[in-house]
Amino acid sequence: MKLKRVLLIALMCAFYQLSAQVNVSVGVGVEAPRMRVTGPDTNGLTENASYTTNFVSPIVKDENYYVITEKLNTYWVKQYSIENEFIKEHKIPYENFDHTNLMGGLFNKGEMFFYFSNNSRSGFTIRSMEMNTGNSKEIKISLEFEKQNFVDFIVKGESVYLVFIEKKSSILNFYKFEGTENTGKHVVDLSKYKFKESKYSNKLYDILKNDKIAQISSNNITLIEEAAKKNKTYVNQDSYFIVMDASEKNTKCIEIDLNDFSFELKMFFKKGKDYKSSKKYKSNSFINNNLLFQIICSRKEMYISIFDVSTKELLKQFHVGENQDIDFNVTDFEQIKYLKKEKKKTWSETDKFLKKMKSGAVAISVFEYQENYYIEIGGIPNTKSKGILSEIGLENFKENSEILPSYCKYTGLTEYSFKSILNKNTLEFKKERTKDFKKFDEKINQLASRGYKRDNIIFRDGDKIKIYYYKEKLDKDVLEDAGLKK
Repeated sequence: MKLKRVLLIALMCAFYQLSAQVNVSVGVGVEAPRMRVTGPDTNGLTENASYTTNFVSPIVKDENYYVITEKLNTYWVKQYSIENEFIKEHKIPYENFDHTNLMGGLFNKGEMFFYFSNNSRSGFTIRSMEMNTGNSKEIKISLEFEKQNFVDFIVKGESVYLVFIEKKSSILNFYKFEGTENTGKHVVDLSKYKFKESKYSNKLYDILKNDKIAQISSNNITLIEEAAKKNKTYVNQDSYFIVMDASEKNTKCIEIDLNDFSFELKMFFKKGKDYKSSKKYKSNSFINNNLLFQIICSRKEMYISIFDVSTKELLKQFHVGENQDIDFNVTDFEQIKYLKKEKKKTWSETDKFLKKMKSGAVAISVFEYQENYYIEIGGIPNTKSKGILSEIGLENFKENSEILPSYCKYTGLTEYSFKSILNKNTLEFKKERTKDFKKFDEKINQLASRGYKRDNIIFRDGDKIKIYYYKEKLDKDVLEDAGLKK
């Protein structure tokens, strides 16, 4: 019996290693959706990879809440009233059973457009649906995507972009769609740049191929596991960013204007009083709005630098040595191992934290909320996660709306981290957590701890904070007020 149980667990872990969850945004006039295109053990670019779509996403529209969810490979849109009462649901069918992975979509003039792909992201289908009737139709995208790999899916205004990179090159192709209509291809040729300090394999393709890509939204809380990836993409208003931290000398940032597709390569140099570029240090970065947060860490010290993305100016730098106290943490140093039950340890010694940070990949994650930046600093040991446990997604698609965190956990994953609060105006750390942050943090931790059963969401509609989750007592998904206020 014990051997059978071990074999069953091994089979489950093997299955989940082939799957990646996708957190999808749908909306007009808000930040483009960010989705995860790589699983724990896939390469950065999507080529012959396997996917399992599993997400929940809410839309706020005309005093109604529409929650898109997936169950047993079938997609649904559930409609709720402003008072959280369930009204009706529509099934989102698909006719092409080779294209069953929902990448994202667009809401426009009472009609939704859903963008599906096959497992390898080499074939695509668009399905339109009238939200009043549920009537829908499907259109296959007829484009040649050979000799290039999928990079990203972007929503900007009433347009969608599929982003690809040509193999063994530094050429990006942006395919633009408005609804179901393909309105053109835009080429961004970055061939004049070298992306690695090497005579060989210095193309953008080589960087994105070898390291995993994290698609980041400044409207979501990004977990340390995602923030630890060396390659990240962002959308900020009209700009699209590809940020790379493979170099020991600098953080490379490609900024592309989505209006005219002009571009610029920016470099943010890694520096500190005693810092010398070497393998003794680990580094990473994170962009939130127009700020780039850079972390450099060794067993003996840590630097946190804040740059202006537009001007590349260093605005602020913080340094901590192994014999100094980190006085800007508002939570304990934590070591958490995500198994069926979370195992947590806490401590206060700086040198111990730095040694654990240096043992793997380091990360910094930044989330803007009210007048502060909520920052998580940490690391992931050099061990492979054993599969996806859950994802607590969160998306709210209302113009000028604010969005709360998106969470996912992996079984077998260990992380080390602490949290800080940085004032947006002064760029100074606060010494203690506020009452609002304590409530905010406790609610998120509560959702994360129970998220292994089903996906949960927190989203904001004006000053209302909503939660969509599975309620065990009722044995169904419900929409409720979360009890948090702006």
